[in-house]
Amino acid sequence: FYQAGEEAEPALIFGSSFEQELAERLGVPLVRYDAPVFDEVCLTNSPYVGGEGVLRLLETIFNAVWRGRGIKGALYQ
Repeated sequence: FYQAGEEAEPALIFGSSFEQELAERLGVPLVRYDAPVFDEVCLTNSPYVGGEGVLRLLETIFNAVWRGRGIKGALYQ
């Protein structure tokens, strides 16, 4: 899994908290799109489907990219 991720040179990784180590290794932002998420707090049930869900997903992606601006990786190559 790690080897495939390194060969793909992703700009973002979509996954769960389990993919945090891979994202750090590659120096790219992680969008926690899948369960389990154990390194963030989620107090509401806000899905990524439907009209509002798509806006929430875009917001999550933009925030992940924004937070990851200081890290090096495929996004800035």
